[in-house]
Amino acid sequence: MRLTDTIGTLHHIGKKTEPKLHRLELYTIGDLLWHLPTRYEDLSTITLINAVESGQMVTVKGRVQTLSSRRSFRRRMTITELYLTDGTGTASAVWFNQAYIAKILKAGDGIYLSGTAQKNLTGVQFTNPVYEKVRERQLHTAQIVPYYTLTAGVTHKQLRFLINTALEQAEDIADEMPSEIINAEKLPPLHTALCTSHFPETLDQLEAAKKRLKFEELFWTQLRVGYARKAYEKKKSLSIGWSEREAQKFVHSLPFTLTDDQRRAAWETLKDIAATKPMNRLIQGDVGSGKTVVASLPILMTARAGYQTALMAPTEVLAVQHHATLQSLLPDLSIALLTSKNASLGPTTTPRSAILKELATGNIALLIGTHSLIQEGVRFKKLGLVVVDEQHRFGVGQRQRLTTLSSLKQAPHLLSLTATPIPRSLALTLYGDLDISTIRQKPAGRKPIVTRVVPERKRQDAYSFFRKKIGEGQQIFILYPLIDAGDDTERKAVLQEYERLQRDIFPELTMKYLHGRLKANEKKEILEDFKQNRFPILVTTSVIEVGIDIPNATIMVIEGAERFGLAQLHQFRGRVGRNDMQSYCLLFTSSTSEQTLHRLRLLVKYDDGFLLAEEDLKTRGEGNVFGTQQSGIVQFKVATLHDIDLIKKSRAWVDRIIERDTDLSFYKQVKTKLQESDIHWE
Repeated sequence: MRLTDTIGTLHHIGKKTEPKLHRLELYTIGDLLWHLPTRYEDLSTITLINAVESGQMVTVKGRVQTLSSRRSFRRRMTITELYLTDGTGTASAVWFNQAYIAKILKAGDGIYLSGTAQKNLTGVQFTNPVYEKVRERQLHTAQIVPYYTLTAGVTHKQLRFLINTALEQAEDIADEMPSEIINAEKLPPLHTALCTSHFPETLDQLEAAKKRLKFEELFWTQLRVGYARKAYEKKKSLSIGWSEREAQKFVHSLPFTLTDDQRRAAWETLKDIAATKPMNRLIQGDVGSGKTVVASLPILMTARAGYQTALMAPTEVLAVQHHATLQSLLPDLSIALLTSKNASLGPTTTPRSAILKELATGNIALLIGTHSLIQEGVRFKKLGLVVVDEQHRFGVGQRQRLTTLSSLKQAPHLLSLTATPIPRSLALTLYGDLDISTIRQKPAGRKPIVTRVVPERKRQDAYSFFRKKIGEGQQIFILYPLIDAGDDTERKAVLQEYERLQRDIFPELTMKYLHGRLKANEKKEILEDFKQNRFPILVTTSVIEVGIDIPNATIMVIEGAERFGLAQLHQFRGRVGRNDMQSYCLLFTSSTSEQTLHRLRLLVKYDDGFLLAEEDLKTRGEGNVFGTQQSGIVQFKVATLHDIDLIKKSRAWVDRIIERDTDLSFYKQVKTKLQESDIHWE
């Protein structure tokens, strides 16, 4: 049996069970074997019945004396009762609505029972214990027992049985990791590690197996990243010359002074686009640090050299904002916007077909859009630069597709942007194929944002503070976690709360609401009205997480703040503080959990997004560093970004292999595995 075989080929999986396993994203034998336990229970110690203490979680072994099943009409259930002896005493077990047990077990069978025992005058009793016949190898009792993520209609017992069957039938699991690494790092074989991860005999064995599987994930992830970089660097790119005088002219035209970090990042990108190998750079900057103005310099130089730029943003709102910002920064360029809802050339609404025609003839210098840029019919005449904003929200395939939209044979330069600072371990593992520029400094003149955790009892005081600031001409964001409350009544929904706030709290004020389900022209109109200070309060969802720039908004209110990660809260906070006025971020929470309050107080204490990203990684894991949309982020099954030692060791082996065997002529099994990952060697 091969790991790529569909799960339906495994014996004992019926037509009804297979779709249920698909809900767990289990489609192949390999998926099943990598569906690892989330926890374990040590039931390996066998206790004599006469030594059982009341309230203990124990495993006993004995022989069935009697077994009966009867219908209780008064309680409307079936009761199955069993008596077991081990020579030192007798124990009873009762199960409710599990009449089938009487068909599986019979008097004289040797069995194990595991559960919480109660001891009284009648002896030892178990209620709904786990049972299993004595076999050569136990799966459900009398060992360290695994427990898994489940779905409706699939039990732990079923998964243990299916995984054990798959392990027995897939003994020829290929171990593609080079043997020199396995030997040097003292790692068990892959098949052994998988067997032990599911059915460990000792905790020490389990730790060794976990180490192997973690190393497996980290090694192959970093090797793919390393060779993807090599493959990209083999391509020829355009050498886009740039004028220092032109760059200085642009910088001097800005109404503000660039920070040293911005200057350094801009210089690095300009050097990159002048080379004949394609740029592959990520600019990571804290919120409000000015990444867009840095990106505008290579965009300008690309246009001056006669080439075009594509800029892809994750949301309609952000694409529209980029269009407005870059038209202001680069007024001499022909800049178009193309999304599913918007199409314009310069400030003028233009038919999509006309934009595509102008693009194909090379008359558009910069095309800004969302996923629409990689749809059918979009072709550039001379694409020289691709800019991807919030690049972790796009899959690798989407980013690669964007670099193939030109009539030119040379690969365009690739510049990625993110407003989410990347923890060091994440940068090492998942972004090893990128050169990284970091912008930490904020533009001069901006005051630190005052951040406070607001308990429920202080809510009315906060409302009074809002009225005072609105009276001074300032504006407020009020952010809620969900659009509709639905079944989750704990989270406040923006539509319901908008109505409550307008009716009960601020009836004298004009308010509007914003969420992702509004039509594009409605969102655009609301944001423009808010920007022009035509109303003071915008009730919103996380659609404003990145890119929204409303200088007059000075207060960010976040309801249900405990629902968000630190990095995401920091993003929300970054929507204010974009002028020289004092700004505020108020975190409302009904939680009394000390752990939650400690996490929120970190936001009060620190204004450094890089530090907060590291803290988020510690407390909530890598998935939460980037919020909920993260199609470009690898989700590890065993490894975490806390495994720094393993990350460094696996990275050292990757660097050694790449340096020693660039085309993998020696490591042929490694090359085969990488080719399955869509890394092309031509």
